[in-house]
Amino acid sequence: MAKNSPPESIHAPDLAALRGPKITFWSAWKGEKLLGCGALKELDDQHRELKSMRTSLLHLRKMVARNILQHIIDVAR
Repeated sequence: MAKNSPPESIHAPDLAALRGPKITFWSAWKGEKLLGCGALKELDDQHRELKSMRTSLLHLRKMVARNILQHIIDVAR
């Protein structure tokens, strides 16, 4: 999805960071089509940080981001 973003707007962690032990990464799919994704980082026992969220351009305004964010919030609590 980075190919659709201006370079100054890409703040997502790279693949190595996403594979880290304190990162949980989720993706939403419809068949073989990636709809969106999001990541959460564990900072300590009581704190989490939303690291990244992105929705495919073809699936904007279809509640993909809302559903991913709600799932991440539920897990973080």
